[in-house]
Amino acid sequence: MTAPASPSPWRANGTMLMLFLGVPVIWALHLLVSLYILGAGCGGTLERPRLWLGALTVAALLAAVRVGHRAWAEARALTLDDRPAALEPDLPTVGPGDGRFLTRVGGGIAGIFILGILLLALPLLARPLCE
Repeated sequence: MTAPASPSPWRANGTMLMLFLGVPVIWALHLLVSLYILGAGCGGTLERPRLWLGALTVAALLAAVRVGHRAWAEARALTLDDRPAALEPDLPTVGPGDGRFLTRVGGGIAGIFILGILLLALPLLARPLCE
């Protein structure tokens, strides 16, 4: 019987990077697309901008909560792994020590950026858009 292949270090690095920077990137995309929707809606080129802004906000919140929850769960799982970070000379891998840091910080900042998404969208949705 053959042992299962270990995951690629590049895949592990991508996952850690997504867990660390995923929610800030979602927040930035939400900000940019929200401003586009606001400009296009007030300029008359986009009908029902409030609906688009609401749908964008719900999608961004769902994605941010999912990534933040995954980072938090991964941080809790890595807390039990007491191995130090293992560096290989040829590939820049992320070891358990680095993963603990990245997932803890990623899970922590997720809440801040989720609040940022809400603080941007709620005033826009609560008042008239084009005054």
